[in-house]
Amino acid sequence: MQHAKLITKVFREISKLVIDESEQNPRFAERLEKILEPLSSTASRKHKEPVNVPDIFAERKQRDDGSFASWLFEKEIPILKAIIRKYQFDPSKRSAKWTDARKLADLIFQQVDSHLKRGSAFMSTDE
Repeated sequence: MQHAKLITKVFREISKLVIDESEQNPRFAERLEKILEPLSSTASRKHKEPVNVPDIFAERKQRDDGSFASWLFEKEIPILKAIIRKYQFDPSKRSAKWTDARKLADLIFQQVDSHLKRGSAFMSTDE
């Protein structure tokens, strides 16, 4: 374990040295960026761009079954997956691997209806 701490300390010092040199030497910084470029493009793929997720329950209340289903089918896969993540419609995360937009839209449709029906048990029918 002591050896691992020593190696960690050495790498930290090397990192500080590289940072200092890149701040002082623009040519060195440019070369360093070229070397590290493949790492930055890999990292950027892991962090997905934020997607504007619509309020799915408000949309459902404004539309009938057919209209809501067709509205969902118009959405792109990243938006559908973002909806599923935001509203936690798939706790097992099995839908993360799905590539069929219709399948994702069906899951959302079923989950939204299920949530709304659960809530309707507590609503008054004296209107």
